[in-house]
Amino acid sequence: MAFAIQEGTQGALSHMYSSHEWTTDAERPKLILSVGVPSAPINLTFTPGNGQITLNWSNLQTDGNTSDATSWSVYRGTTSGSEVLLTGGLTSTTYTDTALANGQSYFYYVIGTNGAGDSAPSNEVGPAKSARNGITRSRRSTRPMARVQSRPRSPLPPESWAAAPESPASTTTTSTSPGPT
Repeated sequence: MAFAIQEGTQGALSHMYSSHEWTTDAERPKLILSVGVPSAPINLTFTPGNGQITLNWSNLQTDGNTSDATSWSVYRGTTSGSEVLLTGGLTSTTYTDTALANGQSYFYYVIGTNGAGDSAPSNEVGPAKSARNGITRSRRSTRPMARVQSRPRSPLPPESWAAAPESPASTTTTSTSPGPT
């Protein structure tokens, strides 16, 4: 791509023109047109860590095109719907929230911003819990488990069970004589 600037005069008006050629895409000037606020960030996810939670979201719109957000703001709360601004002006689609209490529940959402204003909120994630070694442990009940008694299963109802014949080893003898003297 080339750009030309040349100086010239026509009547009382003076014009300046110059030329420049860019060799890489990174050097080329960009023209970004925005027609309104950006789309809401999508696919917000979290990864727990020791005293921290890392958030990631997509810079794409639902149609697959790149969002025209120029920065993002992260909101955090300890209950769903109670989020308040945690940080703003982020230019990356990842953020690590640090100095958190392990085991505490946190909820998050992200908002994109451009010159026209703020997007709708992203999906909310949570409860996110930071944990030692990045492992989230679920709480276990401290109540004892109920004891279950097993009964023999038979296709016949209990009243039809016949008494088992006694074997010589299971015979009980009853004596009416007094004990040894």
